Amino acid sequence: MTYIFQEEAEEEFLDQISFYRKIHPAVAQKFSFQVKETIQRIIAFPEAWPKIDDSQTRRVLVNGFPFSILYYFNKKRELIRIIAVMNNSRKPGYWRNR
Repeated sequence: MTYIFQEEAEEEFLDQISFYRKIHPAVAQKFSFQVKETIQRIIAFPEAWPKIDDSQTRRVLVNGFPFSILYYFNKKRELIRIIAVMNNSRKPGYWRNR
């Protein structure tokens, strides 16, 4: 099983690490670890989380932070495409055109 970050999702992830680094480097490190841990859970169980609405997008919460990872799973290609590292306070659906 492989995964890829869509460009916008990777930017969100890196921007958030920079934001948390300004608060404290340990917070940035913990955020990065938790996102990577969440991705490992997705890889292990890609169909464990429900689809959003009628789309093929799935959402999983990041432990310890107000963020979710939104992703598509292509079973045939065994590929996970991460489309957003979303702040849960952000306007819902902003990622839909990705």
